[in-house]
Amino acid sequence: MEKNHLFVSIIGIPNSGKSSIINTILNRKIVAVSNKPQTTIHNHFSGVLTIDNNQIVFTDTPGVNKNSGSNLNRLVNSSILNENNTLNIFTFPANKPINSKILMMSLVVKNKIALITKIDLIKKMKLLPITAFLKENGFKEILYISVKDIPKNGIKELVDFLIKKTVPGKWLYNKNISSNMCLQEKITEATREIIFQNFYEEIPYEVIINTTSIKSNQKNELIVYQNILIKKSAHHIILGKIKEISMLAAKNIKSFTGKKCHLYIDIVN
Repeated sequence: MEKNHLFVSIIGIPNSGKSSIINTILNRKIVAVSNKPQTTIHNHFSGVLTIDNNQIVFTDTPGVNKNSGSNLNRLVNSSILNENNTLNIFTFPANKPINSKILMMSLVVKNKIALITKIDLIKKMKLLPITAFLKENGFKEILYISVKDIPKNGIKELVDFLIKKTVPGKWLYNKNISSNMCLQEKITEATREIIFQNFYEEIPYEVIINTTSIKSNQKNELIVYQNILIKKSAHHIILGKIKEISMLAAKNIKSFTGKKCHLYIDIVN
């Protein structure tokens, strides 16, 4: 059977549902999700979905905001966005005004669709003017999604649509692979997600997490050491929450490793 593939780049403003879409499609946690903008800090990872003879590789880009001019320029100038085997999904949250930078970026991209997210947060009638506006601005294909409104959330329709867009070509990953992130990266993401999900108002953006050691003990339990790099002025915030962060992050790590985790976190600056 001939193999087909497709690269999918998901582009949108911070907190537009990009990471949640990938996690829901793959039915597992691949990238950190929180209500705090800019939770996604890299665009080198891939989530991989393989169905029958079709493989779809997803990339979640950091959100484009008013301070992301250089990131936006790099994305616009990237030839990857206009490759024949790449589909660019521009996300537009239904409960927010359409972002002008995202719209401008979409105008220079050929292979694209609009994905209106968070449709559960508005009345259906309000989708009509959003859809009309996007069609007027170059989007021929528009889909709708809400990862919270299961089972009628649009995920199946999106996956079916993407499969139809695959093209003949070799797979990059084994069919059993769901992400190219290594265990160290996944564990780092797990802690970062807990910090931003649970301490949204308190924790500043300048938080860097380094997973320095991952070992197993005789009981096959994980022993993990991490450093959190943060401004000295914010040390007291993290220190007051460190036990809770460690406990919640350890549970988060167990959810995808299947192993009990002993997590030890140090604060550095």
